[in-house]
Amino acid sequence: FRRTVGPGAGLTDAFRMLYPGATEAYTYWSARGGQRAKGNGWRLDYFVVSEALRTRVVDVFAQPDVMGSDHCPVSLWLSKAEA
Repeated sequence: FRRTVGPGAGLTDAFRMLYPGATEAYTYWSARGGQRAKGNGWRLDYFVVSEALRTRVVDVFAQPDVMGSDHCPVSLWLSKAEA
């Protein structure tokens, strides 16, 4: 992943761009052993943006309180493109 998204690749992990030091920003929890309730998860879901979209990224956030899957929704907010 780091080879695909990184300096010189032309692609950026939008969440890490905005929150470089964030921890415990999980998007997946194994159903085995109640990992979600224990707070043991992984960040497996990403928004990867091109150089053209980097400046339009407003926010990226996980919604861990939304249940129904072992993954939670992840949202990306972009500003409108200038006409």
